[in-house]
Parts: sequence; structure tokens; C-alpha cells
Amino acid sequence: AKVCEAVVGGDEVISSAKPSSRCGGVAWADDPRGARVTLRLAQVAPSVDRVILALAFLGNGPRGPADASSLRNGRVTVSAGGQAVATYDVAVGEGNHRALCLLEVYRK
Repeated sequence: AKVCEAVVGGDEVISSAKPSSRCGGVAWADDPRGARVTLRLAQVAPSVDRVILALAFLGNGPRGPADASSLRNGRVTVSAGGQAVATYDVAVGEGNHRALCLLEVYRK
């Protein structure tokens, strides 16, 4: 299931249908290799001190509600200035979790 959302300020969700937060600090884009979420902390309200990237599984799969067991491959790459600074693979098909927290970014 390809469903991604981001919540900004507790009440704002971005996705392919609404690709940018009101402040423009969080943006969504479909990419041939997967979804791309861009975070521009300078544009995010100073009151937001933590951003969480989560993958939620919505709807139903062939054996019932969609969950992490339907994940076939995944990778999270953190880039800065066009260079990858961290990359990790998401475990394939593990568990029946309805959501996975993939990354937390904290403002200093």
C-alpha cells in the first residue's frame, strides 16, 4: 500500500493530493523511485521542534487490513545539500503494524 502523510502543527496533513504544508516547509513529491518528502526547517514555524516521518498502511490487502507485512522493500535516505548523509533499509514484510515511524528530526 502506497500511502504517506505528514502532519504539520498537529492539524495539517500532506500527501500526493495536497503536496505542501501551508508554510511550505514540508513538501511531498512522487518520484520514480518512491515518495520524496522535503523538509525546510527555516520555513517551519519556530514552535515546531520535532518532525516525524511515518508510513501508514490504510485500506485492505488480500488477507485483510493492510499492514507492514505488505511492504516489499523500502529505503529512507536523508540528504543535505544534494548529498546523502544517511541511508537505511526498511525491514521487508515484518509484523502486522499499521504504521511505522521511519525518522524523527529534532530542531536544536
